[in-house]
Amino acid sequence: MADVQGHAVSSNLLDEHLCGPAVDLEQEAIPVFLAEQIIRAFTKEGDTVCDPFCGSGSTLVAAQQLGRRYVGFDLWRDAYDEAVRRLAAPEDLPVRFKPAYRTVKARKAYIKSLSCGSPNRVIIFEFIVRMTIYKQVLLAPLSSSVISAETRIDRRTVINCLNWLQETRLIVRTPNQQSHHGISSLTGIHQDLLA
Repeated sequence: MADVQGHAVSSNLLDEHLCGPAVDLEQEAIPVFLAEQIIRAFTKEGDTVCDPFCGSGSTLVAAQQLGRRYVGFDLWRDAYDEAVRRLAAPEDLPVRFKPAYRTVKARKAYIKSLSCGSPNRVIIFEFIVRMTIYKQVLLAPLSSSVISAETRIDRRTVINCLNWLQETRLIVRTPNQQSHHGISSLTGIHQDLLA
């Protein structure tokens, strides 16, 4: 289609005038951590999450990470392909848990069996999982201050939980003499839990 001066004009006015320029698949419309908060607020483990305009699949990834079933739709083929890649089966991912630890429910049960049910240890461990395994990295720079801010658990409790998680060989941390000054230690899931 062309305007009166012969310039090319998009026939999709919605895309051009309301949505702005083409969406980059690397830019998520909704960050996974925000989708997780929404899903946690309105569903429980085992429920089904439906995203009729799933794009690159951030909501579906959040649902998968939280142990929910998910259904997504999108007309754009590139977005669909990206969502499929992000939702790849755990055995297709380079950094992954052993089968016994692949679900949130299984990891919670395992940690509770070791710690007499401390919920803070589970919350902090799952935060480290999100920052490493779900991002496909072995180690992430995480300070106790960052973990405290993100999990809303006081810093002293975070430090105690990190020490316990390390002693029980659930996580690994690089030695950092100044970690109490807010400097990040490289933190990751212990190799005993990884495939």
